[in-house]
Amino acid sequence: DLAQETFLRALGEGPRLLEVENHRAWLYRVATNLASNWHRQEKRRAEREERFPGNRLQEEPAEEAALRRIEAQKVQEVLQRLGLRDRTCLFLKFAGFRYAEIARIVGIDPATVGTVLARAQARFVREYQRLGR
Repeated sequence: DLAQETFLRALGEGPRLLEVENHRAWLYRVATNLASNWHRQEKRRAEREERFPGNRLQEEPAEEAALRRIEAQKVQEVLQRLGLRDRTCLFLKFAGFRYAEIARIVGIDPATVGTVLARAQARFVREYQRLGR
């Protein structure tokens, strides 16, 4: 959804986008800002649900809701511990971008995308497991 929104913003710029000197940097900045906004909104939503659990449209068992909130908070905390490049690469990969597209957006060599993603995923797993202890 965020990748789609990024490109919708580019289309919405119309002729003004032609004036941008570095399209890759512009797309990267828009995608990064959208991802940051999404994480912030998800955090606020999780906090609201925690404070007002009865406001959900479809009520799930309290235990499941609590576990889901804990997991969401852990994932958000781990993502914040990763560097911006790692977070962005992971986000783009799970948003369905191909390695060549990730390389262009982030500004790295296409041959290194796999390595960057593997290391980012390993860091994510390590940090996630560390939080679970």
